[in-house]
Amino acid sequence: MPAKSINHLAAIASAIVFFMWGYIWFGLLFKNQAMALMSQAGMTTGQMNPNNPVPYVVGFFMALVLGYGTAIALADSDQPGAAHGISFGLFMGVVFYASTTLTSTLFSGRPLGLWLLNVGWALIGFMLVGAIVGGWRSKATV
Repeated sequence: MPAKSINHLAAIASAIVFFMWGYIWFGLLFKNQAMALMSQAGMTTGQMNPNNPVPYVVGFFMALVLGYGTAIALADSDQPGAAHGISFGLFMGVVFYASTTLTSTLFSGRPLGLWLLNVGWALIGFMLVGAIVGGWRSKATV
């Protein structure tokens, strides 16, 4: 895949949006529910350290991987547009993320509510990434 068919700006912008979406979802909308469910899963307040920079750095790097992976997957699509990107993100989220994390959630004995919270964040986040990458395609790549 030639690098010129990938919109690097869209991949980076989608990573920033995905990363910020995590803050909105877990830090603003569902903070109390997330804390309660993680506590129910056996995590102590000391383990949930918001001052540790490592999860944020790794999280942003993984958002870049998601953005670039989506850009690579959609680069040769003959259906450019945000709607196609959204459906791609939803498909990938359900088929790969939700299905595998449900299995690990059940085997590890974590609360189903924590899985639902994580899957809700991921599915919407994948669709946001897909919308940005799918909708922001240069005329040269379409």
